[in-house]
Amino acid sequence: MLKSFLISVTILVMGSVSFGGGNENGSGGDSYAIEFQALSKEFLQTLKEKHDSPVVSKWHLNLENYSRSVQGTLVRSQENLILDSQAVDAIKFPDGNPDSKDKSPMIILNRNRWRNSNLVDKLRLVVHEYFGIMKLEINDSTVSTDFSDLIVATFNRIRSSALFLQSNQFYGYGRLYGSLSQMDICDSSNVNFSLKYNEVKEEALGKCKLVFIHCDIEVHFEPVIDPSLYQARYCEFTSVATGVGAIGPVCH
Repeated sequence: MLKSFLISVTILVMGSVSFGGGNENGSGGDSYAIEFQALSKEFLQTLKEKHDSPVVSKWHLNLENYSRSVQGTLVRSQENLILDSQAVDAIKFPDGNPDSKDKSPMIILNRNRWRNSNLVDKLRLVVHEYFGIMKLEINDSTVSTDFSDLIVATFNRIRSSALFLQSNQFYGYGRLYGSLSQMDICDSSNVNFSLKYNEVKEEALGKCKLVFIHCDIEVHFEPVIDPSLYQARYCEFTSVATGVGAIGPVCH
């Protein structure tokens, strides 16, 4: 069963949506979107292997249509997603985002909620989102819940393969606020910058080392001016740790 905190919205008519904490990114260079798309392809592989599963025929799921949805949907990520004053896990636009020049189907992912989800819940969200793009399910999760056995099968295959090293990434996040007079909010010579950098780095590494013996780590930072916070200026840090080598016990 989908966890109660999974909140996803299909936008057929634009509501009051707030995309907070950074600029909109394409999947290129966006580790959140890349991971999301990688998991969608893993589920497609499961569908191909279990195409004769009763649940596939029950919902008349066409594998070619699912594949086209995966290939043709733009995936973006934002630090926070707010719809009508409520945080949501993702927002999908089956007919394209009216605020975007590109009218391809689009999924916008909430980074904050994504990095606090385990691999099984990420897979559940991925399946729910693409079923929504296909208009197989809209705002409820009836169909994707019915595919729970295939979602778990996907997780088990990923967990037992080297792909687990790439698909189950661990994140850290932080902000360093500065004064209006500070010219470079991401000044690496600043003591507070170093403290926040290491804090975000250790957050991702700490999560990763609960699972893996060795972890690779990347830390990215960029200056942000947030109009929703009265032009607040801050340096935004995101860290991504990926497991390398032996895998320890994992509880998902």
